[in-house]
Amino acid sequence: MNKKILFIATLSLFIFIVAALIFVFNKEKESLSTVKIATCPTFYEGLSKLNNKSDYSIILTSSTGASLAMLRREQVDYVLGGRILYPNEANFNQQIIGEGFSFLSQRNFSVYDYDLYSYPIYSDLSEDLLRENFGNLDYNIVDDVYDHLNENLVITSWENTDFSRAEIVHLLRVDGSKNIKSRLPIVFCYDKCQNEIVEDIKGVVN
Repeated sequence: MNKKILFIATLSLFIFIVAALIFVFNKEKESLSTVKIATCPTFYEGLSKLNNKSDYSIILTSSTGASLAMLRREQVDYVLGGRILYPNEANFNQQIIGEGFSFLSQRNFSVYDYDLYSYPIYSDLSEDLLRENFGNLDYNIVDDVYDHLNENLVITSWENTDFSRAEIVHLLRVDGSKNIKSRLPIVFCYDKCQNEIVEDIKGVVN
């Protein structure tokens, strides 16, 4: 009788250990196969469509900086950000997947898009392009926008953006969210960004 009880107890323990190992294996497999992407509120709604795919997990953060901090700590695999890197941020691999305008000044501040008419705007871009995107404002077309940072507001290309010489200006909509025209969709990753993943991100945010 005791041998029978011992056999049943041993068998039960064996089954429990096997079940636990299978559970842990499946969890680790799930963790390894799930691509974690952090993003700021600007792109979250579009990117959250990837949550419908079992191999993606979308994480909302407060800003591109917060997302990049998670990538630096290896808490996520990818980041969808809305700007180029600041000089003090780690130099991650990146792919630009969209277009946008860069708003700069000598100091960091926020401005509502409906309030742009209050500022003299200096730009090295086509005035027709500016009017097409932001309406009839007080545009001053110049050769070097960095000579005019103390005159309030600059609009330039992201290719011409140098955060070691200027501060970002956040362009807001009436609800307080960022105007997407002032953002540059960029995918950041630690290793080489996989084209399939980048294309999936691009497909839902553009």
